[in-house]
Amino acid sequence: MKIIDNIKELKEAISSLKGTIGLVPTMGALHRGHKSLIEKSCQDNDNTVVSIFVNPIQFGAGEDLDKYPRTLENDCKLCEEVGAKIGRA
Repeated sequence: MKIIDNIKELKEAISSLKGTIGLVPTMGALHRGHKSLIEKSCQDNDNTVVSIFVNPIQFGAGEDLDKYPRTLENDCKLCEEVGAKIGRA
């Protein structure tokens, strides 16, 4: 699996893919539910891209963005094991 952390490289990687592309957008801290979505995308598409982005605007005042779990290494392992081609962190 290729891990990408910038838009330009992501666009280049996606443009080189052949066939269908599935996207599984997440905020990381992947669990069994995410795994099933990635598996389904891999079954239904030639390529699966998983985004991992903790979006600060999804947290309201008083909610602790800094405490949101960030498990990127484990998330990438899960994505690769399941069959994702590209991970965007």
